[in-house]
Amino acid sequence: MYKRQLFTSRLGNGLSTPVTVQNLSGGSIPAGAIKLQCKADPSSGGADFNKSNPAAVTNTASAIFNPVTDNTIPANWYGACTIDTTGYNTVAFVQMRFVGSDRAASYEAIRADGTKTKVIVPLYMKRLANGFATAVTIQNLGTQAATVNISYKQGDGAPANCNVDVNNLNIPVGGSLIQNHRLESGANSVPSLPNNCSGSMVVTSTNGQPIEAFTQIKDYFDPANLLSPQRIVNPPRMDDTRLMRCLLYTSDAADARSSVDLGGRRIIKKKKISNHRPKAHDDMRKTTTTLIVKSIHVKKQCKKNNTASHKK
Repeated sequence: MYKRQLFTSRLGNGLSTPVTVQNLSGGSIPAGAIKLQCKADPSSGGADFNKSNPAAVTNTASAIFNPVTDNTIPANWYGACTIDTTGYNTVAFVQMRFVGSDRAASYEAIRADGTKTKVIVPLYMKRLANGFATAVTIQNLGTQAATVNISYKQGDGAPANCNVDVNNLNIPVGGSLIQNHRLESGANSVPSLPNNCSGSMVVTSTNGQPIEAFTQIKDYFDPANLLSPQRIVNPPRMDDTRLMRCLLYTSDAADARSSVDLGGRRIIKKKKISNHRPKAHDDMRKTTTTLIVKSIHVKKQCKKNNTASHKK
């Protein structure tokens, strides 16, 4: 099984992308059978490199290629990597980490057996007034260099000059093409697309090579000049850890953390009782069978019990 993804290693802004490959084959994968083959982006100035798992990976265990801690992976490197686990069933995902901060995201690695020659990107933004911008990564899944045409389509409310065609772009075998709409000029920028444009993109491979793409949303006002996404909004799916920091509780249960279920409802333990109504004093002590009740009922019962206790 092959999977491809954007890969970065110890960039100046702190971004690295560890890759995790899990063994689902039902047996052990020997050392050297999980291959990471990486092709540098032409603008990175780096060289291509290859890595493999140094030890056997047992069933359901994982091999991790981590540029944060593995200094044999070149620093300040970015491009595309292919995972080759031929003969073994695996699954892979990519983390996007800023070392020393809480910024992080992850996404599933792109399957390399795709056959699409046209990809529609539903959202692009070029340096909007509110600071938002996108970066679109287009991956060549073919066995030959891909030639692609990109047609930018004007979205609702965008200026009329946002219909722009960018043609005859080359993507090498195993490589990717980044269209970084945060930048006005330089490597990976799209200078022919005006600022404040937004809409959709249609990417077409003109020589039949299969392609795939995903989109990152950024804030180009970010003083750290971050390359990383704040959210990945196109396939493959994403999981932004900043959206999952805590469980959501209802307000009436927030003061009883250990006594609520995941929906925020209170959990009270109460012993099964006979058909006759027990006294309030006894009702407070019989707590074995779990019931889930609404907060308002809890408050009424507690008030009744307290009143009965004071009368005694």
